[in-house]
Amino acid sequence: MDKKKIIIALIVVVLLIVAIFTVITIRKVSVFNNLLEKASETDKTTNFHMIVNPTGQNRQKMEVWSKDETHYLVKMATEDWETIFYQNGEESFRATNVRGQKQVKKNEMGRASLLTFTQEVDQSNVWKEAMGATVRSIEFHNKNGYEIKRKMDGVENTIIVEKATGLVLKNISSEISYEIGTVTDADVQKPDLTGYTEINEQ
Repeated sequence: MDKKKIIIALIVVVLLIVAIFTVITIRKVSVFNNLLEKASETDKTTNFHMIVNPTGQNRQKMEVWSKDETHYLVKMATEDWETIFYQNGEESFRATNVRGQKQVKKNEMGRASLLTFTQEVDQSNVWKEAMGATVRSIEFHNKNGYEIKRKMDGVENTIIVEKATGLVLKNISSEISYEIGTVTDADVQKPDLTGYTEINEQ
């Protein structure tokens, strides 16, 4: 084979590699954009029950009951401490129990929000995010999702996102389960604060 044919063959191979890379990247960008669209709709949900179960070395468990934007109960706990955020319209507080030392601070609100793909991606640079990721379809706890692997600060980070909703089902530290539209007044009753000392720190 003469030199000219070798050069042409190499150019064809390079162009083919570039084309394959481009097609794969376009597919990943399409997946990311679709998940972001689904997640943006899901983010509007205000009635939900969410359980965040720790995996690996993370031992913090979290459970959230949200009836609407101003009526919710959030419990976070490890073996050594528990924090409760509560809001019922005008009333809100944070209660902590650290090894038996119980304190409550009024008029302090927590955060009751779903964990969706919108919180996992830099939406201003979806192409860059997608190019550095590997994406594959997966079934996780009987739900159809995408397993997305990326390197963040040199560490591989794997998340699983539900296709239909954009909800994060698993991240680097936790597995998350959800119930949508099931929370009632009974689920967001004011916790018993017997034995808690009120604090007024700024």
